[in-house]
Amino acid sequence: MNKKKNIIDQSIELENCTNSKTILMLIIVFYHSALMYRRGGWGPYEAAQSAAVIGTLDVFLASFHLATFVLISGYLFYYVKFEMRRYQKYLPFIGNKVKRLLVPYVFIATIWVAPVYMHYYGMDTVVEKFVLGKEPAQLWFVLMLFWVFAIFWLISDFVNYHSILGFLIVCSIYCIGMFAPAYYRINNGLQYMLIFYIGFLFRKYNLGNKIFYKIPSVVYIGANIGLFILVDVLKNQEAILMRFFFYGFDVLLSMVGAIGAFVILQRVICRFPQSKILHFLSPYSFTIYLVHEQMIYFTIGWFNGIVPPIAVVSFNFFISLTVSTLFAIIMNKTRITRFLIGNK
Repeated sequence: MNKKKNIIDQSIELENCTNSKTILMLIIVFYHSALMYRRGGWGPYEAAQSAAVIGTLDVFLASFHLATFVLISGYLFYYVKFEMRRYQKYLPFIGNKVKRLLVPYVFIATIWVAPVYMHYYGMDTVVEKFVLGKEPAQLWFVLMLFWVFAIFWLISDFVNYHSILGFLIVCSIYCIGMFAPAYYRINNGLQYMLIFYIGFLFRKYNLGNKIFYKIPSVVYIGANIGLFILVDVLKNQEAILMRFFFYGFDVLLSMVGAIGAFVILQRVICRFPQSKILHFLSPYSFTIYLVHEQMIYFTIGWFNGIVPPIAVVSFNFFISLTVSTLFAIIMNKTRITRFLIGNK
């Protein structure tokens, strides 16, 4: 990184995406570790103690963590399809996404997520939640990402050459997603396509060096906090105009948060390029995401009300991360098990 000119070479920017996704995975694990204090409870448990600061931090993390991951996916999609000239035929492309996303969904839902759910809640809504994909816990993200890839590929050549019209098309798709059914998370797939396209444009036009790396990190943090507060104020307003503003600023919060997080992560990784922890975790980050959440259900049961909230969150985070990492290491040992978790 050229500190004087705030320039990050695109080859370095590309390499940093792997570590960025690993950091985002860690943020997501922390987010779920603290989620009980945002909602007053989570899963089968109610929070034994309140922790407003932890809860507010958790809501703030939710404003950008998944959106940033989707932005990076769009960034990488442009690189692979239009620079490397892969993904040129739809059927091989969609077959790859079935193997990388849907196979892990079926496998992890069957052996882990659904059984844990049934342990706590019984079988009444298992078909709706997991077979029909309406609320499959953390696995909703996998279904959403599949739809983003599957649909965006079909319009990618057009929006690559008609960026402004493409942006309007993607915004229209977002609006359709607001009314689409939740089955298999098609609604989320349509809505997250907007952030995906921003990542696509980020790589295509080198927007980091042209615009976003010129802005200090503190500006992104301040803008995100300001929008976060504004959205929080607007969310309980019932007037139609206020609801319109709420949805608009909520989308803007996701966009600003994702771009800001991408820029800040790039700067942090450039400063610490040889992180041994990130290097170790990066091959396992997707598998850790797939299985970590249910482990937190168990740790909440062990520690909720026994130790202070910050300790509960810490135990949730480190135990779920450790167990999930061990599972990921084991599953990466053979060709068959790698296939089942979506790895090559």
